[in-house]
Amino acid sequence: MQMNRTMVDMKQDQLPICIMVAGTASNAGKTVITTALLHILAQQGYKICAAKVGPDYIDPQFHKSILGIPSLNLDLFAFSEQDLITRFYNHIKNYDICLIEGVMGLCDGAPGLSTSSLAVAKALNCSIILVHNAQSQFQSACLSVSGFIEQMGEQNCASVIFNHVGSDYHGKEICDSFKDQFPSISCAYVKKSKDVILPSRHLGLVQAEEVDDLDQIIDKASQKIQSTININSLLTHKSGADLQKYRQCKIKTIRPLGQKIAIARDKAFNFCYPHFISDWQSQGAELNFFSPLEDEAPAKEVDAIFLPGGYPEIFAARLASNLKFKSAMHLHAQKGAVIYGECGGYMTLGNVLIDQQGNPHEMLGLLPIVTDISNPKRTLGYRYLEHNSSLGFDKALKGHEFHFAQIKEAPSDLPSLFAAKTAREKPIGHLGHIKENIMGSFAHVIC
Repeated sequence: MQMNRTMVDMKQDQLPICIMVAGTASNAGKTVITTALLHILAQQGYKICAAKVGPDYIDPQFHKSILGIPSLNLDLFAFSEQDLITRFYNHIKNYDICLIEGVMGLCDGAPGLSTSSLAVAKALNCSIILVHNAQSQFQSACLSVSGFIEQMGEQNCASVIFNHVGSDYHGKEICDSFKDQFPSISCAYVKKSKDVILPSRHLGLVQAEEVDDLDQIIDKASQKIQSTININSLLTHKSGADLQKYRQCKIKTIRPLGQKIAIARDKAFNFCYPHFISDWQSQGAELNFFSPLEDEAPAKEVDAIFLPGGYPEIFAARLASNLKFKSAMHLHAQKGAVIYGECGGYMTLGNVLIDQQGNPHEMLGLLPIVTDISNPKRTLGYRYLEHNSSLGFDKALKGHEFHFAQIKEAPSDLPSLFAAKTAREKPIGHLGHIKENIMGSFAHVIC
């Protein structure tokens, strides 16, 4: 289907078209639909960028796999509304279209705070494509979305997509029923197919680079979407904020760990926010990357090392045998380099990591702790973090936890890294540990 570009060409004094793909619940199919739309629009020749609501590392990887550029995390817990707007403007200003993927259900967010997809959409004044899993529903599907439309306002809804319908008949009947109630809103459906399901694991979707047939999945999803959705009508829907609202302001940035920072980056350590990179670079830090999985050592001249989160528990046996990586990390520790690990990186800094099958693996031994994921227990939530050392970062930080591993052993006299509170500012004790120039915790710092 060829798109009529003349209907959606941007004027020089306008912001890019901004549309959010939001769901009525988790598992509505937001990521598949978002990546398929990105793929279609890129093929049509538009300059596209993407963003993701909330503290998510995995979904933005799918955006990047399509576009080849980083996606932006939009988080109203970590950033003030003006910080969010300025970061967003800097991200989108050189593009035709920005497609934003929501988080969970449209109205879901941190308890007591306005952090939902809907809150972000209102802050950025972008239109919303609402995705609903209509499997085994008919009239109930229309009732399910009506409350969401009331919350966002009909004028802000670019379209409703009923996903996972059983047949063309099923989809058309739902759309006919929907149009009887909301004649001014575009409606479409996508049929359920085993060919366009993305695999999952304990922290969410399997990482994009681990899905061998990702290109075929996105191609098939794009074909299905183009057969039932009028994409041109989505782009002509009024969206984008007043330029005055997007005025530039000084944003809060994250202080670098050092002047020259080595960052682990591979399938085991891939949970690093793009704004971490840009914030550190904007303050003059020199960054380079290395792969612990490939037994690479951090560059000799660095004065700080960052081990991000990821899936070291899946690759624990391989990491345990990578002696070049281990030796180099110990040399840097002895020289006084600041070494910081988040979640999976924190587990790697410890003495032993016990994997899902109960097998112990020797890690770096830079922190005297044992972490265990053999009896998984989910910990999830935003965190206020008070930093208890002079090593990198500012004292007051915001972050989140999402992990299934636990601390099995740690010396009682080992100092903690953070004093933590929930999003409702309820104290929850201490997180992580610090030993001289080595530090880490299960928390992921956002800002």
